[in-house]
Amino acid sequence: MKLSAWRDDVDISDARCLLEEVGCGRKRDEVWQNIEPFLVKGDELTEQYAFWDLWESLYGTD
Repeated sequence: MKLSAWRDDVDISDARCLLEEVGCGRKRDEVWQNIEPFLVKGDELTEQYAFWDLWESLYGTD
């Protein structure tokens, strides 16, 4: 999942569905550590903020 590549509502919807599948019953930091290897190099901070925003929209804050 390339978080920095989200361009429109369809991309965000797809990412939300994926996060619902992999995030259910897990801690945010655990899920983040599992997806870090797949991030676009150089955009990690932007991707982390996008992930946190999406996580909070689904699960609230930790």
